[in-house]
Amino acid sequence: MFVQVLLWCLLAAVGSGYTSFDPVCTRPVGSVNFVSSPDTRGTMEILWGSLFTLIACTWTIHHPNVPEQRDGRDKGLKGEIRWGLKSAWESAKLALVTVLAPELIISIAWDQHRIAKKVKRELKEKAAEDGVPWTLVHGHFAAMGGFVIRYNTSVKGERERGAETYHLTADDVIFLRKSGHLVQLPNVTRDELCDKSKSDPLLKLIAVCQISWSIIQISTRTIRRLPISLLELNVLALAACAIVIYGLCWYKPKHVQVAMTILTYEGEIPDPVKKGLEEVEMSAAWVILFDTAQELQVIRNTHPPRGAPLSNTRIQFSDEKSGEQEMDSEKSDGEENLGDQEMGNAGRGNERPGDEEMGSGELGDEEETGNEKKDDEKLDSEKLGVAVSLFVAATLFGAVHVAGWNLSFPTRGEQIVWRGASIYILTLPCMIILLYPIGCLLGQILRLKVKTLHSLLGLGGTLLCWVYLFARLFILVETIRTFISLPSNVFIATWTVNIPHFA
Repeated sequence: MFVQVLLWCLLAAVGSGYTSFDPVCTRPVGSVNFVSSPDTRGTMEILWGSLFTLIACTWTIHHPNVPEQRDGRDKGLKGEIRWGLKSAWESAKLALVTVLAPELIISIAWDQHRIAKKVKRELKEKAAEDGVPWTLVHGHFAAMGGFVIRYNTSVKGERERGAETYHLTADDVIFLRKSGHLVQLPNVTRDELCDKSKSDPLLKLIAVCQISWSIIQISTRTIRRLPISLLELNVLALAACAIVIYGLCWYKPKHVQVAMTILTYEGEIPDPVKKGLEEVEMSAAWVILFDTAQELQVIRNTHPPRGAPLSNTRIQFSDEKSGEQEMDSEKSDGEENLGDQEMGNAGRGNERPGDEEMGSGELGDEEETGNEKKDDEKLDSEKLGVAVSLFVAATLFGAVHVAGWNLSFPTRGEQIVWRGASIYILTLPCMIILLYPIGCLLGQILRLKVKTLHSLLGLGGTLLCWVYLFARLFILVETIRTFISLPSNVFIATWTVNIPHFA
């Protein structure tokens, strides 16, 4: 669908008339010591400069989690090709998500940075007891699934399957060490972990220089009141997001392919360890913000270990819990109206529409203990942090597009739609924040049933997301479409052409 719309727009633009201009610069007479760059720039120069910056913003900045372990599977050249293509496909998907929703990548990077600091803080004393180094790099390595448990699932009489791996989350590592299942934290230095990183300082420097050049040249054109193309504006928005992502992932090892084993079992994982891992609450608040395990897996780019059901079980544990709350809620909310209930508990951070009756005191036969309340408050702060980072990133990304308010467009209608889409992207976080309290207020005034209100809130949230997707789609299509009908002043060059860059 997207490809068809894009091709239609491009064909329509090309069919409206194709013109070209070949600039001719005078050559110096005789030998000279220095020749300045021409005062014009071509279409391909703008295109290649933007594309190289786009690659720097979407491909080189990513620090993906440790992937599923190969463990000797698919041997030979065919296996090498298969796993190489699989790794490239994962990187391509991350790059595509960065182009479509960079604010989501920023929020995930912020959440993983928070988790890394949490691991460093909570295991600092244990590391001192064990006499091992424990830095923020170790925290990132734990948060990205770098530590694994290896065990054997082979059963007598069946074909030998060999060792299985189970990737540990940050909270899993904390639980194993504090519970004593892990006798000592791994004795690995910061330099050893950094050595696993595939980050090339030269490539990182080139990416930073390319992004910096793009920002400088667009800023220079703005100061001189020279127009820019929508492609350059979009690249500027991605560059701003890339700088934030770079900062958050500065201490995170990049493209680590082989995990580090910290526990080994000859047979299955012992029941006490398995039960403890299943009961560990997921450290990332994404499990609360997104309803399904599948969405969580795609967004966090995690890979459930082959033959280890614990990852899925842990997510299902959380889903089943919310599902039980939903069933309890549906039994009673159909008979009560919102106007008959107090709204005091409606804003509790660990409740979602559909999980519990708003304001109802009949949520269970047991009261929360002090530890449970403390855990709820902790989870509330984690959810708030993730939400705030997501909203701030979305606002930053939208603000850059609003900066193109007075740029040149082929038609007046396209300019109006661009402005509307930019404003919508900028204000979407505020609309999402206000959706729930306004919905609750209207529900109380109209005396709607809780179940009806929850359905309306869900419908409203879904509608906002779909409009956002169409707004982003329009911006992407319009960016490409207007590139072949740029005003003449766009081709005036500035002094930034003399700065080393790829174009």
